[in-house]
Amino acid sequence: MVPRWTAPLHFWLTLSFSSAITLPDGGEYVAQIVTMFLVLVCVGDRRWWHWRTTPQGASPYARAVGWAGHWGIRIQMAFIYIYSALAKLPTDHWTDGTAMYYVARGAYFGNKNFLEPIVLWATSVPVMALCLAWGTLAAEVLLGVCILSGSRRLQRVGLVVCVSLHVAIIAVIGLFSFGMVMMASVLIATSRSQPLMGLARRAVVVRDRMAAVPSPAPRPVVGAGRGRP
Repeated sequence: MVPRWTAPLHFWLTLSFSSAITLPDGGEYVAQIVTMFLVLVCVGDRRWWHWRTTPQGASPYARAVGWAGHWGIRIQMAFIYIYSALAKLPTDHWTDGTAMYYVARGAYFGNKNFLEPIVLWATSVPVMALCLAWGTLAAEVLLGVCILSGSRRLQRVGLVVCVSLHVAIIAVIGLFSFGMVMMASVLIATSRSQPLMGLARRAVVVRDRMAAVPSPAPRPVVGAGRGRP
């Protein structure tokens, strides 16, 4: 409720949570950045209930701040995924396709549930381990490109890739809270709500109206047609 006033509270809660957590997994730092930008996004949001489809109007300055905040989220999320893929390339285990074999059997990560035998078997097959490792790199690069894309279809593809990637990570490694934060952040980054796009629509309307106004006819110059005696 009241996104304009609860967004700063949300940001404060993420800061408090990250400073008190004993076993960080990286998701809390992403949540800090995203909620900070959400404060800018919700500056001009005057709705009392955030599920309303038709928000009340906001000033052009507030819409511009919200637009900048949304782009901040998009750039940040795209950077996280693209940088994550590029940082894995110099590592031999990722380039030769054995990374998932060692990740599934790591001492610090691993999901000890009914999926463990399936994950251990899949990562022990060389072809499947190679596809999982290289597929992770390709998914991260594709996800970053889709987030920055202006196409709604590509952004939906990116959201599906994000959910599939992090559900697989939860199944293999067990990073549940990290996966939930990343999926929610990508959902925000690929959204196209009216408060965020209202400024762009208004700019297009103003441009069309200005183009439709006919140019005034030139005024005749007095005495221009008279010759000298």
